Amino acid sequence: MSFIYYSGAANPFASLIPGANPAGTTPAGNTGMPDPANMGNLSQLMAQMFSGQGTPAANQAPPEERYRSQLEQLAGMGFVNREANIQALMATFGDINAAVERLLSQ
Repeated sequence: MSFIYYSGAANPFASLIPGANPAGTTPAGNTGMPDPANMGNLSQLMAQMFSGQGTPAANQAPPEERYRSQLEQLAGMGFVNREANIQALMATFGDINAAVERLLSQ
């Protein structure tokens, strides 16, 4: 992975980084890195994003409930093996297109 350093220009994404300076400049004594005190919320957000669900409560629901609409879509497309459909949706975090590709490759 490579990073691009913009010297002198304001960072258009600085407002999205907790603790970063939105003006894009680095005041004296500031490393330009996010404030570690604000990183807890960012870590929680990232964990939720990579879990494939928006809220921790959604992760507790059984797959049949969590992927109800996707299961209906798959059944409408002719994929009638409900257990295989659930397994494909779980493996793809509910991504219907990836689940279809997975089912077709089996």
